[in-house]
Amino acid sequence: MTSENKLHLLVCQHYLREAKTVLAESEFDDVMVSAYPDLCMHPQADEMEVVRRLCQDGVKQGQTVVLVGACYLLRHGGVVPEAPEEGLRIHYEDLCFYMVIPRALTDHYMQNGAYLVTPGWLQNWQAHIERWSFDKPTARAFFAECTRKLMLLDTGTDPHAQENLKACAEFLDLPSETVPVGLDFFRLTIKSIVERWRFEQKERREKAIADHQNRKLADYVLALDLLVDLTRTMTEAEAIAAILDLFGMLFAAEKVCYMSLADGVPGSVHSRQPQERDDERMRTWFERFQADADYVTDEGGFCMRVRVGGETTGFLGVEEMSFPERSADYLNLALAI
Repeated sequence: MTSENKLHLLVCQHYLREAKTVLAESEFDDVMVSAYPDLCMHPQADEMEVVRRLCQDGVKQGQTVVLVGACYLLRHGGVVPEAPEEGLRIHYEDLCFYMVIPRALTDHYMQNGAYLVTPGWLQNWQAHIERWSFDKPTARAFFAECTRKLMLLDTGTDPHAQENLKACAEFLDLPSETVPVGLDFFRLTIKSIVERWRFEQKERREKAIADHQNRKLADYVLALDLLVDLTRTMTEAEAIAAILDLFGMLFAAEKVCYMSLADGVPGSVHSRQPQERDDERMRTWFERFQADADYVTDEGGFCMRVRVGGETTGFLGVEEMSFPERSADYLNLALAI
């Protein structure tokens, strides 16, 4: 599957390990993932620009991009437009912890003084402290005012998580606790995003098929209406003129030519809008028609034999159509007529 046919998840770098672990499972082979910088507190301009580029590049490549998280970026904008462009989706959580454990449980821990951390956050805990402009005394004083303990929501994706938790707790002079949450809840979060996208893709494909069938039905209805008038034509010349008009209107074609055949020998050429080289063009196409087949031309038109009672009585060429990309559909319709 090419990248443009995939769902592209953009997750905070704190959750990249979790996302990669979940998406490594076979049921997610139509999903890819990238990380954006952690923008939890005060995003820098260069980091916000990284997120802009990630979103824009994915959309330009024809991917559906879903920005996943609960950071400052999604709450206050500046990168994500209020009305996201086609191909860009936002999966917003009030708190990123809601992606790994239930909301009620998260709120309970926090209301009881727990400062929640994840393996991804702990991996760079020293950098976060420095970013807040804390040294050890100021960090301890700050956390002592509102925090009873550090609580690790351990997803099991980092073998060094316990070691990092111990070091961070010692630095802040706080007790610590580990809750082994695993990946079950996070997997449900990812799966809900993916299933919604798959459903949208299925609806889009079904709509395209339905639109195509409706166009074909409209073509057949128009053809049948026109054929009613054609059956009233009595002479051969009138019949040929009616055929040329029918095909010209039906396929929005500027050029429609008909060449009669008698015992396989080319006869006269009739054109809807006669030009000097009509005879030469039709005879050239006829020479290419050694096999008993009909085909779409390189010029964005089509050629076909006109048969009566199983015998080829003429040869029809249609060119300069308003919608050459539908040449194959038009040829099938012409054969049905």
